[in-house]
Amino acid sequence: MKHNKNTVIENWLINPIDTNLYEKSSDHSSRIITIMSKVNDLRLNHTDNQEEILIEIRNEIDHFLQCNEPIELNIFALFLIKWASSLIHNAHLIEANKIFIRFDQIDKKKLLPEIIANHYVIFGLYHSAMGNKLKYEDFLIKSLQIKNLKKIHTEMIFNGYSIFLSSHGRLNEKLKKKILKSKSISKDSPFYLFGLFAEFINLVNCMDITNAIEKRNECFRHPDFDKNPFRKNFMAHNPHYQMYIDLWHNRTNLSSNRPTISSYKNEIDYIYLSTICLLENKPKESLLWARKAIQEFPFILITNNLNSYLLLRAELANKNAKTVIYLLNQKKDLGNAHYIDDFFYARAYLLLNDNVKAAQFFAKLQDQLHYYNAQNRLLFELDLSTEILKSQLHLLYYQSNKTDLKQLDEPFSKDKKNKTKKSLKNIGVQRLKGQSYEISNIQRQIIQYSKFQLPILITGETGVGKEEVARALHEESDRKNKPFIAINCGAISDTLLQTEFFGHKAGAFTGANKDYKGVFESAENGTLFLDEIGEISPLLQVSLLRVLESGEIRQIGMAKTKPYHCNVILATNKDLVKMTADKSFRKDLLFRINQFELKIPALRDRKEDILFLANYFFKITNEDGELPIFSKELVQALESYDWPGNVRELKHEIEKMKLLNSNLNSFSLENFSLIKSEEQSLNSPVNLYQKAKKEESSNNSDSIIFNNDLVQDEKSPLRRIQKLKFLFDEHITLTRNEIIKTLNISSGTATSDLKKLCTSKYIEKICPSASPRSHYFKKLS
Repeated sequence: MKHNKNTVIENWLINPIDTNLYEKSSDHSSRIITIMSKVNDLRLNHTDNQEEILIEIRNEIDHFLQCNEPIELNIFALFLIKWASSLIHNAHLIEANKIFIRFDQIDKKKLLPEIIANHYVIFGLYHSAMGNKLKYEDFLIKSLQIKNLKKIHTEMIFNGYSIFLSSHGRLNEKLKKKILKSKSISKDSPFYLFGLFAEFINLVNCMDITNAIEKRNECFRHPDFDKNPFRKNFMAHNPHYQMYIDLWHNRTNLSSNRPTISSYKNEIDYIYLSTICLLENKPKESLLWARKAIQEFPFILITNNLNSYLLLRAELANKNAKTVIYLLNQKKDLGNAHYIDDFFYARAYLLLNDNVKAAQFFAKLQDQLHYYNAQNRLLFELDLSTEILKSQLHLLYYQSNKTDLKQLDEPFSKDKKNKTKKSLKNIGVQRLKGQSYEISNIQRQIIQYSKFQLPILITGETGVGKEEVARALHEESDRKNKPFIAINCGAISDTLLQTEFFGHKAGAFTGANKDYKGVFESAENGTLFLDEIGEISPLLQVSLLRVLESGEIRQIGMAKTKPYHCNVILATNKDLVKMTADKSFRKDLLFRINQFELKIPALRDRKEDILFLANYFFKITNEDGELPIFSKELVQALESYDWPGNVRELKHEIEKMKLLNSNLNSFSLENFSLIKSEEQSLNSPVNLYQKAKKEESSNNSDSIIFNNDLVQDEKSPLRRIQKLKFLFDEHITLTRNEIIKTLNISSGTATSDLKKLCTSKYIEKICPSASPRSHYFKKLS
């Protein structure tokens, strides 16, 4: 790579989308630039061992920040932005948020306007990843209002905003047109073609298919199309848009040629099948495929394009009005509302025989469709609305022209009031739901321990509800009206965690422009909850021990200590006693924090709570509060299942069961997704383990390990280890990621099982280099 005389910042200002930005700059060999290059690669190139690479980079960043080397402020700010962006793309949102807090310490007056604008974009992206598209848009607009941006940066952000609007079918908005006038893009800019892409996407989302095809052809005819940096992204998404173009053209003349079940590979196949079934007036089949899509690709629900309405369409076609209103309310509360939502509200209220409210929503919709030139979108949606009769549609049009929009209530106001009433009951020990002796005992201990002004340690497996117990302790104490601050120690790098704990003085390190209060100080006279305390580094363990012993903290960059006044609650899912034996956790720190320990039992150890909790979780998501009916077989399955994710897993399973079976109030074993039915197993892609199992079964029909009746989807540790041994028998060498994907287990479970096999000398770990991505496991002879 030929290097130029410009620094990374100078090259980034000239061309922010240059893929060789870091390598060709004059300062490419500096430590911070080398790390930024790795961070950029992590975001752009997804690999099987993404997590291992991320840990490796995080450790490198930690070490670099601890050295406190002098760094030019704009370089440091750009580094924080790139690292946050990479964390967001890898779904590490808690840590990304801490990076933004670090960024906020920087004196913005000393930063380039392009850096500030880029920060707004990435911070908006963080909110988008959390499901809040409204906040994402706010930050995109804020970034465009920054003055004196270089033209290419203005074009980049402007086109990002254009794509955002076009994916919502909103490119015609006055605000966008106003910006377009003041920030026109020249035809020789790489972003000009990007603008054409945005127009094409908008036309598809508005179902203006004739003009969409012409706009796409205009893109293809562009002389720079093949070498444009955005071509790859456009071509990757083109099949989605082509599907809707085909559906529009063929909605009255459907082809019977469809792929076989084994060829369904991605969300497009499921979306296509569900939509085709609606066009053929097969609502039950449509709902089946829609639910399969949501199960396999849950991210569909938090987008805001044509795909995101897949489940709503199928639910309404099956007359599940209350479920649709519930989903739409959640969508709106999340900050993800869309003008087409009013059509789905109107359909739902028609089903509930509330013609007045249906007409009000439909009237509001008519205005929006005209404004966005999206009348064809309504025609498309009507073709998929199998439950609406022509007479109802006629009445809806008639009443909507006479309705008063001012009378339209917020559809979710009643739901919010109910939530408030329910939340008032969940204070203190009432947060802990159950009827077992174990829960009663925990509640009794909470009331007893809440009187103490000493550290309290909460232990238990992942998902048992340790934070709920911590909040209950706080709410039962005299500190209940003071702050409660929770921090996940396992989700934040060591250097950031030190700042988060103790705060810093202005000038303590690069970018520390002002004083920052740590959580020990911010909690004031309230409660500080430190979750995953077993994850903190040995260095931080020393600092924490000193703080707990002395009752004082020392901010980074400050010589003097100051007292803190909060009570500290700590939690872990680790065996700290074992960790002290391994010398990975300090024995003196353990003695300091475990004077008062609350051990939360696993859900499988209090089986009498399982059905109680299942009913409770179902009831709180049900508008009428009606309890479900579970078959005897389902109850047995729920109570015999191991629940490795504990209460959290049960809650998610009940929510999923309700979402995927919204037309039911009686549930049987086939509705329990954690126990696959024979039909589901046959329809699933054959993975490495299943293939191996079939081959072994054909060679040895008497094999007890792979007898389907005995171990089909068995979750016990014994069967899991047997399956893992079989994999090594078949393949000799395996990576950790291959095992996780093949056996469908968590990374923690894989690590634990692999350690057992290494200890028993069944396998050995091979480390060709220091990099975790090169590590694998090999069966010993």
